[in-house]
Amino acid sequence: MQLDLFEDEPTPQKEDTRTCRICKEQKPSDLFQSTTGGKAKQRVCKSCFKYQYKKVKQLRETVALPNKDYLCPICKRGEKELKNLEKTKSTVWSFDHCWETLTFRGWLCHRCNRGLGFFTDDKQSLLNAAAYLGDYK
Repeated sequence: MQLDLFEDEPTPQKEDTRTCRICKEQKPSDLFQSTTGGKAKQRVCKSCFKYQYKKVKQLRETVALPNKDYLCPICKRGEKELKNLEKTKSTVWSFDHCWETLTFRGWLCHRCNRGLGFFTDDKQSLLNAAAYLGDYK
């Protein structure tokens, strides 16, 4: 029948892929962990993430927490001030490390560590942010 000529053929679905920022390989999206909210995917594939997590965990075991008079190298706040600011009883220090070299960089307060994370450790973005703030002070 002539109507058979107009039947829809199944269109091939384009596979949803992402490129891992570590291994630089393009892989199916299901090989990437969902973000906390579940609406997006991480930028690192599961295998690279597991490898990095294991290495960072080993590295973390070799570095002691900073002493009581330690100041965050970015904001220059101490533990007591940070605990009041963060309203926490646990440690205020974050283990800062380089995701590319898997080396320890130092202890930062949670706020400064998150700030670096939001800027994805991009120096130029941080310089741009400092210049932007300089325009308004």
